[in-house]
Amino acid sequence: MEFWIKVEQIEELSISTALDGIGNQRDLYVELLELMIQEIENSDINLKRFLSENDMHNFRVEVHNMKGSLKSIGAMGIAQKAYDLEIASRKVDVEFCISNLPVFLEELNNLCLKLKEVFSE
Repeated sequence: MEFWIKVEQIEELSISTALDGIGNQRDLYVELLELMIQEIENSDINLKRFLSENDMHNFRVEVHNMKGSLKSIGAMGIAQKAYDLEIASRKVDVEFCISNLPVFLEELNNLCLKLKEVFSE
């Protein structure tokens, strides 16, 4: 019970949206949240590397995957930022990606910290 109270306090998440998308399977939602921690850590590294290498194809694939994962847990606001980066990378708008990636990663990593806190107890 305390777990769900803490998850509900994560303002970036719309739990009802996520649960609606997975048939109200709470156990699955918990697994998705736990998997998201590692996915965020990997994505942070990969997105920075792909952008520094000007590899917009892999950047787009990575940000697309993160967008889907964020939607699956109900983090719709951050997912929208991922979508914006995905569209820009499709257009090879490197400047947009360079200027918007730090804000996206900051929000993503803040979410990761909150999830780690929920699972640490």
